[in-house]
Amino acid sequence: MSNKAKALSARLLAVQALYQADLNAQPLSDVAAEYLEHRLGMEVEGEALVAADKALFTKIMRGVEERGRDLADILKANCKDEGKRLEPLIKAILMCASYELLAHNDIDSPIIINDYLNVGHSFFESGEVSLINGVLDAVSKVLRDAV
Repeated sequence: MSNKAKALSARLLAVQALYQADLNAQPLSDVAAEYLEHRLGMEVEGEALVAADKALFTKIMRGVEERGRDLADILKANCKDEGKRLEPLIKAILMCASYELLAHNDIDSPIIINDYLNVGHSFFESGEVSLINGVLDAVSKVLRDAV
């Protein structure tokens, strides 16, 4: 399996883990450990999912846990709909992607954004994916172009 497919799988699992932790008010470290132990090679409808890049999954989980407040502030500043609370799954996508844009300077912004748009397409129609794209584009400009 390609490294690109493993990275996309890690990003999808990270979003799912963050969403689950938020929804169930569970410690993110507990949910991340559960995913590492039980969900990396799981099957869906009889088909094995692409094995996630464990190192990337772990980096995203630790980063979101450690920098959560900073990431929430970044998102708040870059969401045009400030008065509207973000749907939890969209928030999970944006938190994971924003962490990567902040911390993974070795990966080009378009690669990170495109993978998270693909994650968004797994769950949403085009309207929500357009929102994700707009926010991540703004976040990328602030975090990457302000150097």
